[in-house]
Amino acid sequence: MERRVFLHMLGLGAAAACIGCLASCSKSGNTVSPSGNSDPSAVSIDLNSQLQQVGDYVVTNGIIIARLSSGNTPADFAALSAFCTHQGTVISYVASQDLFYCPAHGSEFSTTGSVLRGPAASPLKQYTVHISNNILTVS
Repeated sequence: MERRVFLHMLGLGAAAACIGCLASCSKSGNTVSPSGNSDPSAVSIDLNSQLQQVGDYVVTNGIIIARLSSGNTPADFAALSAFCTHQGTVISYVASQDLFYCPAHGSEFSTTGSVLRGPAASPLKQYTVHISNNILTVS
């Protein structure tokens, strides 16, 4: 192989690696676009079969719902936008710390959606929880 061809191939490999690194910090990959996907009217959780333990959470229709405590009142749950306000990565609930966490860059949010730690600067949208006959809905 000629030196010129080798260096050209090496340059393409490095460029591909850089593109891969940049893509991991973008809104693509394991994230879901936050635009227009949150539909609280379509969220219905049967508490007889889901969210039974403190710390359980589900992500559905762009909303993350977490069980904060053992009762079955609206105050025992948090319902927030499931997308980090920094770059749109889907967040998770960390029961041991009672906060929502973005795995992409480490942003943390309270159970009311306020920013506890950046780089996110805006809070998560908070939804109202309703419970009737052990069916949880959000609005």
